[in-house]
Amino acid sequence: MKVLLPLDRSAESEQVIPLMVAEAPGDAEFTLLRVIRPEPTRVYEDAIVIGPGTVAFGSGIEEAEIDQSLAYLSSVVRRYEVLPSGTRCEAHIASSSSRGIVEFAQSEGMDLIAMYVRERTGLAGLFKGRTAKNVVRTSKVEVRTFRPASLEETDSPPMADQQGGAGLAACQLFRTLTSQQRDSIWAAGETENVTQDQVLAKEGTLGLKLYVILSGEAQLSAPSAVGHIPVRVAKPGDTFPLASLLGADALITTAKAMTPMKVLSIPTADLIKICADDAEIGAVVFREAAKVFADRYSDTLRHLARAVEREADPGEKRWPPAD
Repeated sequence: MKVLLPLDRSAESEQVIPLMVAEAPGDAEFTLLRVIRPEPTRVYEDAIVIGPGTVAFGSGIEEAEIDQSLAYLSSVVRRYEVLPSGTRCEAHIASSSSRGIVEFAQSEGMDLIAMYVRERTGLAGLFKGRTAKNVVRTSKVEVRTFRPASLEETDSPPMADQQGGAGLAACQLFRTLTSQQRDSIWAAGETENVTQDQVLAKEGTLGLKLYVILSGEAQLSAPSAVGHIPVRVAKPGDTFPLASLLGADALITTAKAMTPMKVLSIPTADLIKICADDAEIGAVVFREAAKVFADRYSDTLRHLARAVEREADPGEKRWPPAD
């Protein structure tokens, strides 16, 4: 039996996992799926924040989303030990979530789709419920839906709901520190609510604060010969701008909120002092910062190479037509 579990990064959608594992036969095969919406390439002639002539390669954003989605799904597999070894993690680009789920399930020969149905009032309920309704209506594969009343309470609240240093446990920069060490770093910062489109860091300026994303997303972009291009999408657990922590004179990227966000804002000078006063914290933080830098540099080069290849082939089919 092949079971498809579409996830939307919410704790509720993840709660379907133990329920289905308990009910499925022992030889069942599970696949976790994230559907990614396609992004067209755009040129913004009137961009205010990062200057006119801004170029945003849609393919670059898509590639970054795929990598981040696979990283998220892999973390889910590690957290839910009930999942059998060999559980697959997949990302699929489609013009809508429902279409992507149905396409993937049929192309991969799935026997069952198990998914969470978000119940909300007003328009939010209309749009969230539509995805599951469209999957049930169009899928040739059996679909089973779970509503909040049938789900168990989660043991892992979102980062934004965690208090004190516990909110840093999912952050790569601080995750290997002790709870007491994370508490000291949390105490040095201040939580801030960020509005959509707000700029948190700007290229060419001094980086006076380090931001840890607790909820929401930000897009980081960098200048190029053809204008600004997106470097990556930062999500909960990510930190930026690391260049300020490592002593850079000026930032090399601009960070802009894509959604409303909640962040922990830590003055760079205060964090550096904590690292200097406690050699153990300093060694961990700067070791992890070096790893993050290396990973991001490698990812950036790969994304840019893929974007150039895809943009150079105008005949390439990048996604199916919209619903």
